[in-house]
Amino acid sequence: MALTTAPFKFLGFRRSLLTLSPYFLVKFQHSVSADTFKAVKCRDEDCDDFLPWLEKKAGMEISSVLSIGISKYGRSLFASKNIEAGDCPLKVPFHVQISPDNMLPEIKSLIGDEVGHTAKLAVVILHEQRKGQDSEWAPYISRLPKPGDMHSTHMPPKVIKTLE
Repeated sequence: MALTTAPFKFLGFRRSLLTLSPYFLVKFQHSVSADTFKAVKCRDEDCDDFLPWLEKKAGMEISSVLSIGISKYGRSLFASKNIEAGDCPLKVPFHVQISPDNMLPEIKSLIGDEVGHTAKLAVVILHEQRKGQDSEWAPYISRLPKPGDMHSTHMPPKVIKTLE
């Protein structure tokens, strides 16, 4: 048995499209061994409330074949049966995605146009993180990787020189 897509840090899909932001779409198409995705049962406080929260926030039903588990890549989305081409087990509408558009007007007015999209998104996430459980995004924010969970990124010398 083979899965048809490779996961990234949070979601591993079989044959599906996943919208990562309002600005681009990523389609995963290559195969990997099913052994790569051996799931470890999630503890209730880690995973059980996330998909219902997302379903409520999106106002759309999420397929019951989906569950969250832990793979060697970290927290991943698993399907309990094959997902065929054309199936749509999960939709995340643009209005439900956290983005710089979620920035409070009083914060937005302090940040100039020269600040990039990624930095603006970081400000939004930090603001929501600071709110803790009072944030509408708490179930999502609490599942982001902690600094110790992330691998350092290798940057080519040309990129480092540009950043200096």
